[in-house]
Amino acid sequence: MPTLTNLVDAGELVRVEVELEGELPWRTLLGTPAFVDWMANVLPTLESTIVGGDITPEEQVYSIFVDYVIGEHIQFHTEDRRFKKLNPLQRHVWEFKTLDIRVIGWVASRDVFICTYGEMKDEMELMRLYDRYIALTFGFRNRLELDEPKAVTGDQYDDVLSDAN
Repeated sequence: MPTLTNLVDAGELVRVEVELEGELPWRTLLGTPAFVDWMANVLPTLESTIVGGDITPEEQVYSIFVDYVIGEHIQFHTEDRRFKKLNPLQRHVWEFKTLDIRVIGWVASRDVFICTYGEMKDEMELMRLYDRYIALTFGFRNRLELDEPKAVTGDQYDDVLSDAN
């Protein structure tokens, strides 16, 4: 069975690169080719829906991705909730949350997140897209030729992430 590295080499997954300023990467961020295309071509065109917002959706995503990659603690059981597991829990689909954007994906192994979809928060809620993106992520993951388990099945922070500090 192919490994994640083999899938990256084959182009089925792509490394999501974030510019680090002197920090070393602690965690790995991958994406589907469609997600990486969304990041390059759609995300830069989006405008914040937050009144008085001074940070663009693109800056919001890059900020949380930098925090993730360098191993910052990304709480999900407190008011922060920038990273959380979505219902139904047995699908093992997670999201990164910013003020304007939701990034859907899964934890392939501890500290390895694979991004499948990005969308404006308002669209996710207005169009009721959560179930659709969860199902599409689940289906994409199941089609990958990876050894089982293809996703970390735990739902606690320490099951899916370790912190650099």
